[in-house]
Amino acid sequence: MVYIIELRMNDWKKFQEKETEELIKLIQGKETNQQTLDSVFIAICFKFRESLAKFCIYLCNNRGYDIDTGYLIVNRTFRSYYKSKKFNINKGNCKSYHDNFLVYLQKIARNELNDFYKEEQKKINNQYYDGTEEIILKLPEIDYTRLPPEQRAIHEVLLSFSHKHQVIYLTYKAHEKDGVNLPLNLRNKLRNYVDLKQPTIRTYKKEVIDKIESIKKAINTLKTK
Repeated sequence: MVYIIELRMNDWKKFQEKETEELIKLIQGKETNQQTLDSVFIAICFKFRESLAKFCIYLCNNRGYDIDTGYLIVNRTFRSYYKSKKFNINKGNCKSYHDNFLVYLQKIARNELNDFYKEEQKKINNQYYDGTEEIILKLPEIDYTRLPPEQRAIHEVLLSFSHKHQVIYLTYKAHEKDGVNLPLNLRNKLRNYVDLKQPTIRTYKKEVIDKIESIKKAINTLKTK
């Protein structure tokens, strides 16, 4: 497993000198396999992260947010593009393909910052939940062998824990918002189902998170080699 992950983490380097146009065609191509998609995406992130970070930090400063929020918006912007992969060169007004794509990322960043603001307001007004939230009883039924190596490793970690650990982690993963407690009704349902008190639930949750983070850290270490 570690050998496979290491190979995949280094694959992106063969794309780092490619032109932006070629990278976009690869990542938006319907025939591109998952491993290449992931590698090209990493190459795109490295190519544009500095310029995008300067823009996002400037944007956030103007809205009263700090540098950490700027980097958060950078990550959200790249993630949003990876989900959609809908860049259209024909809508750009810049002279180069590279600049047109950067402007496209900047538009996404503005939208992400607006979404971030709305999310923060919901936190303040406690409007995140509507009472329909339910506990998550099991992992989704998928062919996990087809997942990217990192996601497969996380899936295997979850399977190694007890059912109660899984239910607690999955419920929090599905419904927890940064800085906001789960609604009381949902917490009560969870406590009743796993037959544990809240401090123990927090411990179970932390055990799973710590194990997953250790896996992620190991993978990130491989990325830098």
